[in-house]
Amino acid sequence: MAAFQVTKENFDRLVTESSGVVMLDFWSSGCGPCRAMMPTVERLAAEHPDKGFGAVNVDEEPEVAWAFKVMAVPAIVVFKDGSVVADAFGYQTKAALERLLDEAAAWERSGGEAQGSSLA
Repeated sequence: MAAFQVTKENFDRLVTESSGVVMLDFWSSGCGPCRAMMPTVERLAAEHPDKGFGAVNVDEEPEVAWAFKVMAVPAIVVFKDGSVVADAFGYQTKAALERLLDEAAAWERSGGEAQGSSLA
């Protein structure tokens, strides 16, 4: 699945109401590390069609960024069944992003506690 654009209007439908793992890439057009990391996230999306991958432009969607306390970009937030299960801030390698996906999968197997959030 290609990465989809996440907005305040479609957040609940694409993330909160989603079953399974969703990785969100919070980015800004003026951020060099964000632009450098985008192809890696898109590559992961192609390699993991069973997971969702979204992009949030923080300049256009500040409410979404604020809801998850994203104060600097790039930032990655991983959800499982609509709840936050992992996050990372700053440029991340493909291996680091894959570890975040593994954390989400491990949470799934253990039935661990996670924090949810909604923009409603």
